[in-house]
Amino acid sequence: MKELVKAKDDTMTGKNAKDRAKKFAEVTTSIDLIDQQILLLPKAVILDLSKTVLDPCTGDGRYLMRYLYHRLPSIKTADDLAQAVSTLYGVELQQENVTRARNNMLALSRAIAGHLGFKAPKLQKIINNNIRQGDFLHEPTF
Repeated sequence: MKELVKAKDDTMTGKNAKDRAKKFAEVTTSIDLIDQQILLLPKAVILDLSKTVLDPCTGDGRYLMRYLYHRLPSIKTADDLAQAVSTLYGVELQQENVTRARNNMLALSRAIAGHLGFKAPKLQKIINNNIRQGDFLHEPTF
């Protein structure tokens, strides 16, 4: 499971990353920096499955994935996992990244369920609703 949340996507490296940064102002935040940002919050807030998180520049979903990962101590059942996922929102300009973020969140959710020994709840509809294509700066989606 750790490999999944720390996985690097080769579309975000090298020349492709430079081209995307130039064309879309797209920059990939490192996992270490994401973790540092999340851990600035009080632990009780991170672990509270009812707290809402919004990533206005979702990219491939790594911020939302890491936030879900940090919520693991609070996830004991399929209902907890559904609650944790249902409070994570993302907006992304590029449809390619929206698809990648949705797929990443679904894969991580299934991995968490398997790791904790329960069947993954049906999360595709929640994830598709919560991670949307849009321009957060000019047309807020939520």
